[in-house]
Amino acid sequence: MIPYHVRGNDKESMKRLGIFVFYDEKGIVDEYVEYLLSSLLQEIQELVIVINGNILPDGYKKLQRYSSLLYCRENSGFDGAAYRDVILNYYKDKDWENWDELILLNDTFYGPFFPWKIIFDEMEKERADFWGLSRHPQGEFTDGEKFQSHIQSYFLAVRKSLFLSKAWGEFWKELGPANTLLEAVQNFEIKFSNFFEKKDFCSKSWQELQGMRLNNQYNQNPCFSYAYELVKYHKFPIIKKKLFN
Repeated sequence: MIPYHVRGNDKESMKRLGIFVFYDEKGIVDEYVEYLLSSLLQEIQELVIVINGNILPDGYKKLQRYSSLLYCRENSGFDGAAYRDVILNYYKDKDWENWDELILLNDTFYGPFFPWKIIFDEMEKERADFWGLSRHPQGEFTDGEKFQSHIQSYFLAVRKSLFLSKAWGEFWKELGPANTLLEAVQNFEIKFSNFFEKKDFCSKSWQELQGMRLNNQYNQNPCFSYAYELVKYHKFPIIKKKLFN
């Protein structure tokens, strides 16, 4: 297994590649998306923007301000399928050895309310193969099917120790189809953590490291149940859009 990259006082910061998934029913790029991308570019060196579905010409021009790597695809399979297309197809011939960390994120949240640098600098010190902002505890779906705790997939950071491993390719090739949001959660978000943790890859979350353990309560999504506490007391950088609609 490739060693962890852990930042020390004599180490340079990680080189990061980002894959951002954009979707809007009307094809409009709102100001919060531009704010998110401009803030992210302060911490990453290259960005791939995946456009799921249609986008207005004005919106496309806006996204071009932040990257020359724009990949348009049909709106199918949700975020997991979009990441899969980039990793296995659009970006497959690039030299992944150039990167220390891969950031996977979407447009389902507002922020950051605190600089990304605070998050990245602290997480660089942590020994982890992948990490996120929050971890959902164990729970169950409305049909009673139980699921394990997992890093929430609206923001995932993956270290070289994982994305250069054999298991990385296996996961994406085995990724199941998602025709509904529930299937996307089951086949991508939950499976992502469970698949790699079973193979002894280590995960962490910013929220846990800040001592925010309220989400240990069964079946409670921390981003919804404790959104106020997370931001006010623990410098949590984002708020999910669903809280407002």
